[in-house]
Amino acid sequence: MVRSTHINKYLENHTGIYSSKIFNNPNLRANMVFDEETQKSWPALTIFVKNEAGEITGAKILTLNSKTCNKADIPEKSIGTISGSFAEIAQQNSKYSPVTIITKDIETALTIQQAGVEGKILCAIEAENLQNYNPGPKEKIILAVKNDVNTEKAEKVLEDKEAV
Repeated sequence: MVRSTHINKYLENHTGIYSSKIFNNPNLRANMVFDEETQKSWPALTIFVKNEAGEITGAKILTLNSKTCNKADIPEKSIGTISGSFAEIAQQNSKYSPVTIITKDIETALTIQQAGVEGKILCAIEAENLQNYNPGPKEKIILAVKNDVNTEKAEKVLEDKEAV
């Protein structure tokens, strides 16, 4: 499928990830999106976010240039409600202590998954959403974000929610 090839090429070029298995995740879809401003269709990776009840509340659409497989030169789009919802990239393995890794972007989440890190891996989509996760009692949380993301508020909120 041409569209998933664009996504795989983007991930390989920018994160070192190459795996068609990412599309086994029901929260990730390769598709085409139409941009009204440019009047063009673009290959895209759609990342669905779900609330605590498991209901899809929104999505982030990462559009790609079909020739270069880089991010397209159009504004990123989010639809629906992102706040308080997350894209689950990997589920917790019951053999290990409960650790939840929360990232801001899909590239970081997929890189952590490919590295074989055990734990629940969530993508918050937006930095402001990091603080909206509701951890279980004494749940260990790791915020895996780039240096340009200020996590102080999220760390304080999660600590107040009794995350470790």
